[in-house]
Amino acid sequence: MVSTIVVHLVGFAALIAVLATVIGYVGFTTYSLIAENEEKNFEKIVDSLALQLRYLMKINTNFSMVLRYPVEVIYNRRYNILIGSGEAITRDYPFITGLSNDTIYVVAVDLSNGRYAYSEIVVNATTKPLILNENPKIFGSGTITVVEKIVYDDYVYLNIVVKGVRTS
Repeated sequence: MVSTIVVHLVGFAALIAVLATVIGYVGFTTYSLIAENEEKNFEKIVDSLALQLRYLMKINTNFSMVLRYPVEVIYNRRYNILIGSGEAITRDYPFITGLSNDTIYVVAVDLSNGRYAYSEIVVNATTKPLILNENPKIFGSGTITVVEKIVYDDYVYLNIVVKGVRTS
């Protein structure tokens, strides 16, 4: 006859195994959902910034504007924003792939350089090239950033300036 202690130990071990499996599964799926949502939010942020900068490029006169973007991407996580040519971005951030050298991009990168999303602003034309004051320009999500566009006869100059810090 089996002792009650052995039965209880086997039952307790099975309960702990089931509990550990459920906790592991819930943790894994929760992390997967958070990562997926963070990537989608990055895509929305860079698409919005690229659209703002494309509108700025369509205006055929000198103009300046404050870029609008959220302070946090998800769950109090801040991020960095890069604006520059594909060549300069991949030189400084080799984990970012798929960028063309002659195109200007906006890229959002989390602070651990694990996730990113990018969107094309404009293909840098040889007839009237776009020149950035810094290539790539890097600033954080908690900053107030102003983009000044200056049109010259043979090129367009973008001056990207960080003006201050946002708290919300």
